Amino acid sequence: MARKDYAGHAPKPRNKRGAKKAPPAKKKRPVLAILLFLMLAIGLGYFLAQVSGTAEKAQPAPITKTPPKKLTVKPLPEKPKEEWQYPQDLQEKEVIVEIPPQQDTGIRYQMQCGSFRQRAQAESMKATIAFQGYTANIRH
Repeated sequence: MARKDYAGHAPKPRNKRGAKKAPPAKKKRPVLAILLFLMLAIGLGYFLAQVSGTAEKAQPAPITKTPPKKLTVKPLPEKPKEEWQYPQDLQEKEVIVEIPPQQDTGIRYQMQCGSFRQRAQAESMKATIAFQGYTANIRH
């Protein structure tokens, strides 16, 4: 019995629905793009022709030169001397401020100053806060 050669004769793969793939679309010439380009070129040419025609028609009137007028300059008035009185007044005054003593209302505030992975870092922050004059606690 003769051997059959199946190379190149495998069945064509099908998409998920089982239908055959559509053949690739034929390449169309870009007729629409060419027409659009030509219309834009013609429109641009027409616009430029209209603009160049208006520039020749609307010429400004010739400018006549008149001699400049001489300006008279008035001298500036003298700068007034300002003497401020408040620096001397402030040196002589004494301000008395009465500050009432603060009463302990029992309200305490808490503030989180950091979150650390190692206890040594938390101890370092606690020491820094203690140098500022406050008390600090470390919680796990």
